[in-house]
Amino acid sequence: MDNMGVEKDQPAERIIDAFGGIRPMATKLKIPVSTVQGWKQRNRIPAGRMATVRVTAAAAGIVIDEIPEVAATAEPVSRALAAEIIEKPAVMEKEIIEGPPRKAHQSAEKERR
Repeated sequence: MDNMGVEKDQPAERIIDAFGGIRPMATKLKIPVSTVQGWKQRNRIPAGRMATVRVTAAAAGIVIDEIPEVAATAEPVSRALAAEIIEKPAVMEKEIIEGPPRKAHQSAEKERR
């Protein structure tokens, strides 16, 4: 079975180091420093945060998928796509996680089945 597209919890230490530390990572992700500190203490970044981490890393030119401990379980995010996502984060990140929105007729047809 192919695991591409399925995120997993990831070891935090090397990813945080790649961002330049706790504060720089928190700043880039626009999240509290205490959140990143917790990840570092537990040495675990939750799977639910990894799409955001990957996109933010790509936008900043940080390559995390080449870190040996990081399982590359999702499609790599190009820097161009990351820049577009950063501009429209809520919509684009949801599409990365859930896939592109379905057209209305596709949803209606699926409900009829």
